[in-house]
Amino acid sequence: MFLQDRSFKGDWRYLNNNGHEHITSCLFFLYKVKHSVGGSVFIGTKMQETDNIHFESMPDFGRTKGTEAFEEKEYDSLYDEIADKCHPNRFLEEDSNRNTFSTANAIYYELTQREGSSDEQLKDLRNRAIHELGIHFSTKKMYDHLSSFFDPRIYTQMEPYPFERVENAKRYYDSLNDNRDDIVALEQLEKEAEPFIKERELEIEIENEKKRKENEEYKRILNAQREEEEARKREDERGIKRDLLRGAAILGIAIIVAVFLKKIIL
Repeated sequence: MFLQDRSFKGDWRYLNNNGHEHITSCLFFLYKVKHSVGGSVFIGTKMQETDNIHFESMPDFGRTKGTEAFEEKEYDSLYDEIADKCHPNRFLEEDSNRNTFSTANAIYYELTQREGSSDEQLKDLRNRAIHELGIHFSTKKMYDHLSSFFDPRIYTQMEPYPFERVENAKRYYDSLNDNRDDIVALEQLEKEAEPFIKERELEIEIENEKKRKENEEYKRILNAQREEEEARKREDERGIKRDLLRGAAILGIAIIVAVFLKKIIL
């Protein structure tokens, strides 16, 4: 069952957090009516039975906060994401606000004039779509990126134990999860935590360089062992050839001696 707030004139797919809470409140109201009245509720101008509505299994209209993974459609570029989410066709529903359609149309037109622009160059259009159309932009890539620096478990395994870094990591990690749906807030958090991130990036670079040298040393040892094994095989093959030649020479001498003795005897 789909409930639409008639006071909302935009695209229901782009409801902000307040819209999510409003729909959830409506569902809870219907749930209370069903259990108190025991049968029917009025939705719009039609009376519909609620017996076949399973409120317990209703989806969560807001994205779950916390550390759980969440799924979002992935785009190759910000250009593609704006083109998809701001396409005027998405705002053609009969109850859409005309100003909303005009805004989407203007943003989409401006986007087509900037084909080939970088993601950084398109952030102003993205921010306009967020503020004027209430569109949610994908945060998964940014969230995963920042998680790789802010997850406190990265630092609690270090020795000596880095108390301050663990405290800072937890503070950034909490802020990350509190704003996991807000791409602008995540970008601001990335700037705020830049020294913290750079310190970790330097560590990762050192760790990678150490691993690279270890891998090179491991390959060098393997190559040396392989060359030693190949040299041993070549020496063994030469030894076999020498033995064969020696055996052939002895056999040849034996044949010659046998022929010579036979002639003497005869």
